[in-house]
Amino acid sequence: MTNQEEHNAKILIVEDEVVIATDLASRLKSLGYSISGEATTGSKTLELVEQDQPDLVMMDIILPGDMDGIGAAEIIRDRWGIPVVFPTAYADTDRFERAKLTYPFVTFNDITDRKKAEEALWESDHGN
Repeated sequence: MTNQEEHNAKILIVEDEVVIATDLASRLKSLGYSISGEATTGSKTLELVEQDQPDLVMMDIILPGDMDGIGAAEIIRDRWGIPVVFPTAYADTDRFERAKLTYPFVTFNDITDRKKAEEALWESDHGN
């Protein structure tokens, strides 16, 4: 695949560091992806997801305001089922464990794997 080819995937970038967000958007565009928007807070992220329905959200974990990236990812997963990727350098155990609970994006080989993951998610959310 050449860098000139277009992908159909729309990606929302959530990053409070403007230089990082700009660089990430530039790199993704050079690979042929469409950027549906950029957000710097959890609440703005939810607004943009509602409006644009991106295919993927690239989410910073630490965001200013009342809602961090993990909280926003949890709402995105529950409300829209849109996959979220956390490209982050933060590795403290508590934050990592919280992020895992949002079931960040995993590539599924087929529909069976996805159904198993959805069932596991439902069971963990409902205490079964």
